Amino acid sequence: MIKFKTILNYSWDHFNFFRIHLLVFTFLPIIFSGFFYAANGKATGNARDNAVGVQKVEYIDSLFLCFSAMT
Repeated sequence: MIKFKTILNYSWDHFNFFRIHLLVFTFLPIIFSGFFYAANGKATGNARDNAVGVQKVEYIDSLFLCFSAMT
């Protein structure tokens, strides 16, 4: 238990606005890209299909979109 308190105190002392900013800008796009990908629906095609309007967004595209939106 003492080691956990030592780690917690060390991390709390070094937890500043810049590190919170980095954590938010790293993990929020990953979380929201999962939401965006899951909200894709039941489209039968994929991004390489010729059927316009029923393509399913690939995860890498949703990840790029969410990271672009955060910056």
